[in-house]
Amino acid sequence: MVEIIGENKSKLERSGKFQQWLDEFDKKTARVKTIEEGWSLWKGKNGDELIFALLFVKCLDENGREKGDVVFFRSDAAAVFLVIKDKDTGKKYVVLVEQLRIPSGGKLLEIPAGSVEEHGGFKGTIVREVGEEVGLSIPAEDFIFLGWHYPSPGACNEKIALYYSESVLSGADIKKLEGKLTGTPGEYTKVRIYFLEDFEKLGIHDGKTLLAYELYLRKGAK
Repeated sequence: MVEIIGENKSKLERSGKFQQWLDEFDKKTARVKTIEEGWSLWKGKNGDELIFALLFVKCLDENGREKGDVVFFRSDAAAVFLVIKDKDTGKKYVVLVEQLRIPSGGKLLEIPAGSVEEHGGFKGTIVREVGEEVGLSIPAEDFIFLGWHYPSPGACNEKIALYYSESVLSGADIKKLEGKLTGTPGEYTKVRIYFLEDFEKLGIHDGKTLLAYELYLRKGAK
């Protein structure tokens, strides 16, 4: 039985995201003993959807040795390498989103991505984010799974599922996307369109974007 310590103990015990993380813990190599809440952020109608939390977790490894570590808890996420083909010229473009990322100290170019909401799924997240961040309506069945990864497993539980999708648009519609202001209030995101063949010249520094590109070349590029 895991001991949870903190003022939001009862909310953590009811949180679907938190309980899923505990259920997926690799019990063959580690068993959680205690989780102490340092800070957490919640939202939702009843204020019971966990968004972020700073936790101190104590575990026992497979040899019974105790180990403690700080965990930045956040929702899992999904991202998509979105390719658009010009139906007239056959040229392929990659769709990126430009936005200010305060921890990085500036703006980054990234593939569309977002956090999975309570009781949500990866594909549903992608459909939502492509609509919000790009302005395109693409059905869930058009997103092909590439793989998933932990972007910072030494500090954060978040895992990111990666997908790709290829759509065909007219040259005029592709031109309308470039520079389009999108996103939810407060995000101030901007759509950027580049020739797919020029991707490696863009100086991308976002890890999920670089990984998705490599996986796309291996698994999805036609």
